[in-house]
Amino acid sequence: MLGMGLTIDPDSFSAVLKVPHHILLGACAQYTLMPLLACAVSYLLRLPPALAAGVILVGVCPGGAASNVICLLARANVAFSVVLTLTSTILSVVLIPSLMQVLAGTLVPVAPLALLKSTAQVVLLPLLLGCVLQRLFPRLVAATSNLLPLVSALGVTAICSAVIAANATALYSIGFKLVLAITIMHLLGGVAGYIIGAVFGLDVSSTRTLSIEVMMQNSSLAVSLANVHFANPATAVPGAVSATMHSVLGSILAAIWRFSSSKQPPSMVQEAPITVESLYRELDEEE
Repeated sequence: MLGMGLTIDPDSFSAVLKVPHHILLGACAQYTLMPLLACAVSYLLRLPPALAAGVILVGVCPGGAASNVICLLARANVAFSVVLTLTSTILSVVLIPSLMQVLAGTLVPVAPLALLKSTAQVVLLPLLLGCVLQRLFPRLVAATSNLLPLVSALGVTAICSAVIAANATALYSIGFKLVLAITIMHLLGGVAGYIIGAVFGLDVSSTRTLSIEVMMQNSSLAVSLANVHFANPATAVPGAVSATMHSVLGSILAAIWRFSSSKQPPSMVQEAPITVESLYRELDEEE
């Protein structure tokens, strides 16, 4: 979250107000499709309660910052991706505890107020701190910005590796089912996101973005919240597995779309706009 705050364009906040109908579509897709898919795969594959709660926790988390990089590689609408990630992250403060209480309250004990407090601490405080540091020390932030993705990736890798190692015994017996559940959830989320974008008339690059944003979750947030709020350590394992699976699936999808775009005539290739201003212009042209 600190990394997102350090790199986010302040104009992205005004973008939420500029194009509310597209942002609303993305937020609704994010917080309906993935939670429902998480519940469905957990039920159909009969996952143990702790793992099912972990899968649902992944499903109710916001989009991850890695989706912005995948959108760039896929020649999708990067500015739209940044705004969607930011919006879903802010909404997560209220929606994560609410959805967990409704969807997972019968599986494991859920303390909504404590979860609300932790989510605010993990999400909003680092995000705001990053924005303040960016405003106060723009040159320093710009000089270190290239290191942020590497530091974030190493941090997520270390956390997920520790979680999986601590639950290795449990994974031997249920590991295949869990990986299958996570994979199906992310795949169907991406497909459903693309279909919704196409049905609502988004252009190709924005439809790709919606697909990627719905598919890729902030799995490290799920791991952090699971470690703090759920007694069974296995609840954190789905988040660790998800961090790997959605990155692999997103990279494959980006490669396919980038290759397919390179095969089109130059006039047909929609390059990903990388500024908020270009997002405004593109959406205004649609209307």
